[in-house]
Amino acid sequence: MELKYIKENSCSECGAMIVRESRNPHSHCNGTTRETRTFACGRVVSYSPNFERVEVDTVCPNSDKMKRREKLRCSLIEKLTDIVEKSKVDADFKRKIISHWDYI
Repeated sequence: MELKYIKENSCSECGAMIVRESRNPHSHCNGTTRETRTFACGRVVSYSPNFERVEVDTVCPNSDKMKRREKLRCSLIEKLTDIVEKSKVDADFKRKIISHWDYI
């Protein structure tokens, strides 16, 4: 599909190819339509008719920023796990706290 406003043909962070595109059939009052393009890595860009610009809806997980963010989060979870394991509370409570890391 040829989109009118989104010109990126691959992810600008990792080079992943396009896996899904869409164009809203309804026109905005300014005459433009909403467009969305999704790449294989998960990055999503869309054209917003309200602001007449292309915006990143979902950041590429392979970008340096996201890799640094994930590394910092893992480091923090390791530190928190050490604190919990060294605490003097009962083992059941420790397991309960550590089991909730996946939900944070």
